[in-house]
Amino acid sequence: MGSKIIKELDQNSGSLHIGTICNKTNPTLLAKLAGNVEDYKLQEDNTILKYGKRCEVEFYEDIAEGSKGLYASENEKLKLFIPKFMEIIVKNNTRWIKMESFTLKFKFPSYFEIKLGDMSYSPDDPPLKIEAHIQKDKETTVLQHGIRFGGMMIIEENFKVFKRVEKNDSKTLESISYVCELFQEFISHGNRNKANIEARDFYIKFIMNLLNLFTQTIKRCFFSSSILFLISNSENKYDIKFKDFKHVWPCMAIKREVDEGAIKGLKTILWMLNSQN
Repeated sequence: MGSKIIKELDQNSGSLHIGTICNKTNPTLLAKLAGNVEDYKLQEDNTILKYGKRCEVEFYEDIAEGSKGLYASENEKLKLFIPKFMEIIVKNNTRWIKMESFTLKFKFPSYFEIKLGDMSYSPDDPPLKIEAHIQKDKETTVLQHGIRFGGMMIIEENFKVFKRVEKNDSKTLESISYVCELFQEFISHGNRNKANIEARDFYIKFIMNLLNLFTQTIKRCFFSSSILFLISNSENKYDIKFKDFKHVWPCMAIKREVDEGAIKGLKTILWMLNSQN
């Protein structure tokens, strides 16, 4: 599957600039990669290379198959929500997913990430890991609300970091109200401490449309996929993406009709957005 879109690179041709893994202390690169420094590389042409784990490579190969893919109908609709996919690149026996930059249209992008799902593990994880995560999910926002906080950074002009909250911040794991407070700060910063209503309404429309897709069409479960919010109030720009597909399973494989976890999480996000004013 997808063999036509794999580009094998000549190691000596110099045809690909792999770039530099982003230093976590570098706010400029951190902002341009929307905080995703572990698996992403920023290219000179402002595209992104993402380290391609098997499941995610297969997901994008299926997307590229178009009308021939196993999930052709839902993939065509998903394209409206996910980063634009370009190709799979192979270098030194490692696959990289080439896609559009999330932040290309921003000078000073702030980001807020929320992971979806009522399970923080994949069904094929080792039993002991699953057992530990089941207990953890009960104690955090995952099981009840279908989300977990994925990180936030508010950037001011000249890439000055105003505020940064890591995904493992204990308070965000336990309190949905605190996550909501952080989002209020994210969407309001640089806007006279008032929520950017235009951005909020844009986000709401995106989430509602994605929720309808999951309710009516999607027959796969997306474990730990993310909703990435982007904003720069000083530029009056904003965007939102559905991303991260390392753990995608057919719903029937885990005895579900639909992705109940993602649906629960999207409803929580809608509640959170509607509370912004």
